[in-house]
Amino acid sequence: MNKIKKNYVLSNNGFTLIELLLVIVIIGILAAIVFTNIDVGRLTGRGNDTKRVADITSVRDGILRELAQGYLTLRPGSFSSLDTNADLVDGTGWVRFTVTTVAPTPYKLSNLPVLPNDPKKGTSLTYPVLEGTTQKTATANARYVFCSSINGFEINTLLEGDAAKMANDGGDDITAFEVGTDLNACGTTKFGTVNN
Repeated sequence: MNKIKKNYVLSNNGFTLIELLLVIVIIGILAAIVFTNIDVGRLTGRGNDTKRVADITSVRDGILRELAQGYLTLRPGSFSSLDTNADLVDGTGWVRFTVTTVAPTPYKLSNLPVLPNDPKKGTSLTYPVLEGTTQKTATANARYVFCSSINGFEINTLLEGDAAKMANDGGDDITAFEVGTDLNACGTTKFGTVNN
């Protein structure tokens, strides 16, 4: 019986351990550079701002729709999403109104299950504001505020990263983003305190 010898030849087709480690180190250095240039807080703030604008805009639109249908009348005053039972949609939450007799029963504002809350509800935040052309900071508790008068209503919130949007929203408070039919409904009460 002939024995067939197989020659096993080592090939140089693979990578050495040193080469693999070098590649891993280079990838690690590049990842560190990328991650240190990403400001996670700023990205989170932008996401929170997007939610805030969407929340108060949808509540504003719901109020306008319900007012036009004659389902509610506004209660004068200033109310906050930090109030007790603030998420109720029956007129006793942070959006206060009286339900009229033509409204369907049981009544919920724009068929919302609950009123929205600020993503950082109750947290004290320092955020940028524009006073004229000067960038400053303001401090306020994260919340939504609803003010109403005989002339209309206003809904306010803070924006963590867009001072220009707050300064140019047509309202009278540089420390808040304001939407509604009467952007002076909150009067002289400011949403936040401007820091010097």
